[in-house]
Amino acid sequence: LYSLTIGEEDFQHLKTQQGLLVDFSAFPQKLIDLLELCLSETEKEVPKFQLYLVLNGDKSFSSLKIIETNPFRHLTHLDLRLVPASDTYLKKYLAESLLSLKEHNIVLMDNLSRTKSDLTAQLAHAEEALDNRNKELEKLKTDWNVQITTLNNKHSALINTEKER
Repeated sequence: LYSLTIGEEDFQHLKTQQGLLVDFSAFPQKLIDLLELCLSETEKEVPKFQLYLVLNGDKSFSSLKIIETNPFRHLTHLDLRLVPASDTYLKKYLAESLLSLKEHNIVLMDNLSRTKSDLTAQLAHAEEALDNRNKELEKLKTDWNVQITTLNNKHSALINTEKER
């Protein structure tokens, strides 16, 4: 986890060093706009704006670069030097992430419980309908067997009557 805090003095140095045209108060929104632009370009086959995180070998710092690609060259719009997060910030970040994951887990468990309840009710309804259909089928089989027996008896009686003649 890396972090970067830019004060007004740091911003003036960054502005001079990288030739930025925005002022300190507009910088956060312009940075967000550039990041959203990079995000919107991720689905394209050849993205025009890309975000790069370049890790230093000894991990003492990293660079976050926003680069625009045109047919002639790669233009670096912004190059921010990030430092490893402090233990305090890292613990805060991990605690917030854990809390967020727990809340998400609660939502998922509630959804799972509702889905399970709905599916159990649907299963009970389907089993009841199947049971009713099986009872109807058995009744039809019984009625059919009674009709067959009745017809067999009539047929046998007719045959016997014909034989006696």
